[in-house]
Amino acid sequence: MVSATEESANDFVLEEIVVTSRKRAESLQDVPATVQAFSESMIEDAAIERASDFLNLTPNVMMLDIQDAGSAFLTIRGITSNRNTEQSVAVVYDGVLTTSPTALTQELFDIQQIEVLKGPQGALYGRNAIGGAILVTSKEASNEAEGKVSIGSGSGDRSKISAAYSGSLIEDKLFFRIAGNFTDSDGRIKNRVLNGYVDPYKDSSGRIKLRWDVSDAMSMDLRYNQARTEGGAFNFDVSSSFFRPNFNIGNEAGLGPDCGAAPRTCDLIGDANITVEDLKADNNVKGKSVKDLAVASFKLDWDLGWAELTAVTAWDEVDVNSYGDSAVLGLTAFNGLPDGQLDTPYGPGRGFTQAAIESSQAISQEIKLTSPAEDSLRWIAGAYYVSNQRDKSIINGIDTDDIVIRAPSAFPFGGREVNPSSGYVRDKTDIEAWALFGQLAYDLSDTLELSFALRYDEDVREITSLTPTAFIPAQATGQFFGQKQEETFDKLQPKLNLRWQPSEELTVYGSWGTGFRAGGFNQTGIASAVAADHASFDYQRQIQIPENITDVFKQEETKDIELGFKSVLLDGSLRLNGAIFNTEVKNKQFFIFVSTQSINAQTLLNIDEVTMSGVELDFLWRTPLEGLDVFGAYGRIKSEIDKYTANEDFPTKGNHAPYVPVYTSNFGFQYTTPIYIEGVNAITRLDYQRLGRTYWSPEEFSSRDPVNLVNASLALETEDGTWRLAAWVKNLTNEIYNAEYDGPGGFVHPGSHRTSGIDLTYRF
Repeated sequence: MVSATEESANDFVLEEIVVTSRKRAESLQDVPATVQAFSESMIEDAAIERASDFLNLTPNVMMLDIQDAGSAFLTIRGITSNRNTEQSVAVVYDGVLTTSPTALTQELFDIQQIEVLKGPQGALYGRNAIGGAILVTSKEASNEAEGKVSIGSGSGDRSKISAAYSGSLIEDKLFFRIAGNFTDSDGRIKNRVLNGYVDPYKDSSGRIKLRWDVSDAMSMDLRYNQARTEGGAFNFDVSSSFFRPNFNIGNEAGLGPDCGAAPRTCDLIGDANITVEDLKADNNVKGKSVKDLAVASFKLDWDLGWAELTAVTAWDEVDVNSYGDSAVLGLTAFNGLPDGQLDTPYGPGRGFTQAAIESSQAISQEIKLTSPAEDSLRWIAGAYYVSNQRDKSIINGIDTDDIVIRAPSAFPFGGREVNPSSGYVRDKTDIEAWALFGQLAYDLSDTLELSFALRYDEDVREITSLTPTAFIPAQATGQFFGQKQEETFDKLQPKLNLRWQPSEELTVYGSWGTGFRAGGFNQTGIASAVAADHASFDYQRQIQIPENITDVFKQEETKDIELGFKSVLLDGSLRLNGAIFNTEVKNKQFFIFVSTQSINAQTLLNIDEVTMSGVELDFLWRTPLEGLDVFGAYGRIKSEIDKYTANEDFPTKGNHAPYVPVYTSNFGFQYTTPIYIEGVNAITRLDYQRLGRTYWSPEEFSSRDPVNLVNASLALETEDGTWRLAAWVKNLTNEIYNAEYDGPGGFVHPGSHRTSGIDLTYRF
């Protein structure tokens, strides 16, 4: 995984990677934690353009890019992010902690390094670091003029251009770097009704960085990033025969030969292995999503002698608007429909459209003091504050032949209008959070280091219902326009770490720590509406709607123990790392789409108690065959539900936790060799990934079979790195699989189809 442009005194010795995972510059092999690091050359060689590209190379990690341009759900060591809640990791771009759950869904261009830390990292990285932290560092502004331009094309009528340029405005004092990226593709998922592709993708992104070296002791950095991403939306289908044409609602025999007494589920739940390709996507509304992102930050670094002061002020705004076909009719209009007349959700019949409109604005401040790295007693102390306002609306409107009926009360959106004749929900959430944190690290001896970190978080959330009275279901008792609720979530998070380094080639470590993620609010009135529908409509239990749903979901907490080692073997040519861990989760957050007679809602639940134990192993070997690197990783998690009270109709004790693959593995090689053109090397690379069986709900209604994905590339690069021509293909075998399975009726969303491209890069 080493570029031809990188040199070493010994061609068979791996280069050292320096990371900042503990807020200091350290060798990757010295850090007493599980860290996957990707250097600039690795990012280029692996054709990493989005977060899913590097996370797919990380064991015990799964990322789903689905639904719309703003949605990505990450599972890391069994800790899962969900719709409408915080990420499962802290996402840090250029030293700035992001505040929006959509932070991962942006293009990665002009990137210097990426680090993935696993296990709770709240003591140093703050909010939402319950599963770990992802650190993305873009290339810094430089004193010397330099730049690069890259152009590309590919399948799906793909076109891409990116460029970056850096230099000085005042020599040795004021530097700048400007970078931009444009990507456009028609997509690869074809819809038989619309007779076209329904997953287009377009992104326009730009970033500018300024650095001012005020003095030898002080520097200032200013960063601004803006992006617009457009894509498809709501390309779901339904795998349950319950919602297929001519299914007889009133005929119990029609529920299938294996069905017994209620609750009957075999024809209601669908199959996680029936894909949109099998069902022949037939939505008659082409979905669209638009995400606008703007981020600005100011960073001050000041060496005080006895410590370094770092202050970061950040502002960000994210807007995500999506519309498309809807499942509403198929899930709600049971009464009054003759047998066999039930419309298929996300189908071509006359039904409903849906739109989701959400916005987030935040301002944050972090101040940190860091002691000199050479001291035997090293410390970090700091404080953090964020104010965040989020507004979300979900609208259901009437759809007739791809025409959204217009009405005086219509909501304009993307050249269309969505008439909320079926449903309209709007909530505004105000978040105010603060934290104090610190770490002490002490060298007990030349080979032994003990560190202790502590963080206290308080997260206060207030939700205001802005749903018009006319759209509040009668069953949602107690709900009214302007209704406010407030909850406070807080947690003291200690972490203890011991590192032993008996030699330069071996690091052994152990850690114990706790993790925390704030809770939040479901749609106001959901609890009373579901309770009323359960009492009067028995089919709700049969389409996996838990009856114990609450308006507030609880904060998630973890206790984590990890033992690991890092080693360099075979005279520096083999890097071998491993870890075992055990995580106890309290109130694991879990998403479910709820649709009853009176209400449709994207809902968060808590799984009371879950235990997850796992193992990880990764290696990188520079083989005796000059130019050949072989690499791989394996991760396995035994997840077990100990207690789940939200849905007591079904036994769940001992079941797998949802969205957690039983194992993940990847293996690959990269071979660099000169060719007959003098000064040019050929770089051949192959990556194979396998995702183990995945269960999607606590009840284990259905599971996805293992998925196998293969990526490959061939590049020609000059020895000085000036020119690079690369051809690549992702999902080489065109594996057809579901990225997600969810909800009543077995909603399925397709995974990425095969894509290919060729890119030309010039550096100057």
